[in-house]
Amino acid sequence: MQDGYPHLTVKAWNGQVLLVFLDRCLTALVAAGAQDQEIQLAHLATRAMTCWFDRLARFPRLLSQAQGNEISNFGFRFLRLYRQLAILSVLRSVARWRLLPKVHPFRHMNEDMRNRLYNYRYCHTFKDEDNVGVCKKLAERVAKEPEMMAVDPEKIAEHPESEEKPRDHKKCHGWLEEVDPLSGSPVAWRDLSTGQTEGAAATVAETAEAQRRQRRQTARRAGSTYAPEFLGLLEVALVKDWANFSRKRQCSVPKELLVASELKLSSGELQESDRKHDISSSDIGMLAWRLFLRTPEFPEGRSLVLIANDVTHQAGSFGVAEDQFFKKATEYARQRGLPRVYIACNSGARVGLVDEIIPKLQVQWKDASDPSKGFDFLYLTEADYQSLPSGAVIATLVPEVGYALEAVVGLGCRSIDGGIGVENLQGSGSIAGETSRAYNDIFTLSYVTGRSVGIGAYLNRLGQRVIQSVDGPLVLTGYGALNKLLGKNVYFSQDQLGGPQIMVPNGITHQLVQNDQEGAEAILKWLSFVPRDTWSLPQSVTSLDPPERLVEFRPTKQAYDPRHMLAGTTTDNGKWLSGFFDRGSFVEYMAGWGRSVVVGRARLGGIPMGVIAVETRNVERRIPADPGNPESREIVEPQAGQVWFPDSAYKTATAIRDFNVGENLPLMIFANWRGFSGGTRDMYGEVLKFGAQIVDALVDYKQPVFIYIPPEGELRGGSWVVVDPAINPDVMEMYADQDSRGGILEPAGVVEVKFRAAQHRELMHRLDEQLQQLDEQMKTSPSEEVQQEIQAREEMLQPLYTQVACEFADLHDRAGRMKAVGAIKESLEWHSSREFFYWRLRRSLLEKGLIRDLRAADSAMNQPVAMATVQAWLKEDAGGSCSDRRAVELLQAMSAKEKVRSVHAKAVKRQFHEVCDELVRSGQLGSLGRCFFRCLVPNRADCAVPPLREETPAPRVTPAPLPGLLGKVQVEKKPA
Repeated sequence: MQDGYPHLTVKAWNGQVLLVFLDRCLTALVAAGAQDQEIQLAHLATRAMTCWFDRLARFPRLLSQAQGNEISNFGFRFLRLYRQLAILSVLRSVARWRLLPKVHPFRHMNEDMRNRLYNYRYCHTFKDEDNVGVCKKLAERVAKEPEMMAVDPEKIAEHPESEEKPRDHKKCHGWLEEVDPLSGSPVAWRDLSTGQTEGAAATVAETAEAQRRQRRQTARRAGSTYAPEFLGLLEVALVKDWANFSRKRQCSVPKELLVASELKLSSGELQESDRKHDISSSDIGMLAWRLFLRTPEFPEGRSLVLIANDVTHQAGSFGVAEDQFFKKATEYARQRGLPRVYIACNSGARVGLVDEIIPKLQVQWKDASDPSKGFDFLYLTEADYQSLPSGAVIATLVPEVGYALEAVVGLGCRSIDGGIGVENLQGSGSIAGETSRAYNDIFTLSYVTGRSVGIGAYLNRLGQRVIQSVDGPLVLTGYGALNKLLGKNVYFSQDQLGGPQIMVPNGITHQLVQNDQEGAEAILKWLSFVPRDTWSLPQSVTSLDPPERLVEFRPTKQAYDPRHMLAGTTTDNGKWLSGFFDRGSFVEYMAGWGRSVVVGRARLGGIPMGVIAVETRNVERRIPADPGNPESREIVEPQAGQVWFPDSAYKTATAIRDFNVGENLPLMIFANWRGFSGGTRDMYGEVLKFGAQIVDALVDYKQPVFIYIPPEGELRGGSWVVVDPAINPDVMEMYADQDSRGGILEPAGVVEVKFRAAQHRELMHRLDEQLQQLDEQMKTSPSEEVQQEIQAREEMLQPLYTQVACEFADLHDRAGRMKAVGAIKESLEWHSSREFFYWRLRRSLLEKGLIRDLRAADSAMNQPVAMATVQAWLKEDAGGSCSDRRAVELLQAMSAKEKVRSVHAKAVKRQFHEVCDELVRSGQLGSLGRCFFRCLVPNRADCAVPPLREETPAPRVTPAPLPGLLGKVQVEKKPA
């Protein structure tokens, strides 16, 4: 019993005894006075199904109309009540009652019994698709457990029931498996009940399913999942996403969530194949698919390219064929602008020897009787040399000995098929370059499911975005090879070199997962923030969190967790305080690296954004000891909050670049930095270089960037410089909270430099009445005692006037001054900032889209001209300036296509006249032809690009005092 009544799921014809038991229990609960709506609905639904089974069993094969109506009424009543139970379960956010996978056969059965008057108990069982649906549901719910327990999928056989051959009860048989000690494969089975042995003649390896099972086991031994089965993991993750999405929004789920077309290399080009992956035809260790996914963000579907190492083929090593295939698959994604996901589990570049030569190899010893003296060279006898293909070796004939080997080439030998040496390194170089180009052109994401060695590790890094499984180390050289290099056993596992404890703190790994199912879910979660292709903007979804709501969590002067500001938090008494972004949408990445900065992705009113925030608490950076150096020790470096250190500055630049390249995300920076750490260690650690990379990343940014100084936050010195909107004024805007600060130095520092002790004393003597009286006494009757009283008074007032000086300096850092001098666009209130930035973001995205269309329509139109054109259209439609919300409404209602066509038409006319003028200048067009062309396209003035500014005489101006401080302020010079 749970919650006062049993929870049993009864499906179709099975479990009638349990159904009766459930009916009795619920009847007793209702009779006892249970008022819960769920219990009452469950009681009515169970009673309807019990009566349906009862009538089905009691009525004859041929039904009367009354009997047919009675059975069907009970069936339809059950479906109606059960649906109400499922809806109630969704509303209460519990997964107790779920809609049946297939209700159509049950509904059709009842309609047939009502219309045809035939009892289906004697001739009907549920269709196979129902059993498939139930088994699929079961597999989706327990997908992780078989994977964690290394359990293979099982077959469930159902046989149709008939009157001549009624269905037997399911029977269990026990078999003892006999395994070949050499191959490790099963060769026979002995029945535990009869003792008979079967299967000795035909082994499991002879069937495709057995081959798949064997490859599955090979992949598990490598700590991974067999590559084709990642498609199933992705489908399970899709089902989970849709379950969560539909439960909150009451929307329908598409029937087919994932369609995979395998990419195969044919005549040097990739071709899509809809056939299921054939194990017997797999001759390389690399697989690729074009996937069509229906996700909650893209219910109509989106495409991506999935590339995976087949670790069951030569340990997933990279040969020439694998390199060529990987490059073609990446080019396929790049040419189409599709996201490319790489699932890595490999052993690096393939290494081999020419096996055909080993049995023929001879050694020319210095002293054949004493091999310890060494040897002169390796050679082949003349007969062996002649038996090898031409070009297999490079050798010199030594009389009476044979052919001394100078190089082993292997041309014509079968053992070098696929590459064994430098040819594989050439291929590794080509795919490294292709991956780097792909990162700059499209969205690239890598999931390290198992070990990834050498070029495999570099491919993950070159793709930049990395999800790592706890069982998937990234290494350049295996620990065994390093131990041989060091001459002693120092390392004992690959995890010591590239496990999560190394790759998470150093920033290579963006996200860590526990198993491949979590990895598939993490891939889909990341893709939810990514646009359909490299030319599109990220897809917004309908948000359940209204953009107009207030932000309840408020940053304080004391240290706090910035994640609460972004995502919200629950107080100790259980009250929810909402954050800036949509509830449940914030996902943090690179959490273990550069911990003084927080980066992630979130949604604002359903619109995806990249986000960077600042850790206000003190953190620690740990540098592990190197087992290869006995003298090394773990180093723990404390890092203060609100300060950029080398790792956190590099993390910031990396995040900005990732948001911009391939993801096209708008960026929100909650700027709360006091500056860069400029100590000796940090300057040696290249903090200056990484700070400059932040500027480089912002210069290249293409989407809107909002810099917002949060309440009780401050932005000072060099940290202001690297995020100032002047870096990229086309996309960057800066805002400040009314309770924020901004300046070069903190008030105490400014006072130390610009408000010295002498000025403090002058202010005291001007404002303090007692000091004024002492000054008068000193003038009339100077004495030592009066001087001492003045000094004592000054010393007593000094701390107070230091506070006064700091407050005066602080007044220079307020948001009011920032706006007055043009350093920020607007000062905001924190609680309403979410609504402001939502409409500002929507307006910016619409304007950017329109500007992009205008510049495509007229190649001569630059960014300022296009922006001025859009603003002129808005001003014309609004009758003046307008709010962001009003601008969004106007831009959505604007006939933008017609306006863009008009601009394009003018651009074509202008180009037409330019061609005409060029032909005239070159003498290829006479006066008659010139007149003809001008008649075709008159009104040349109408073709010009609109000027950026109105052509009115500009006033003569001179810079105001301190122009660098007051920004754009200018003073008009009076005419003489």
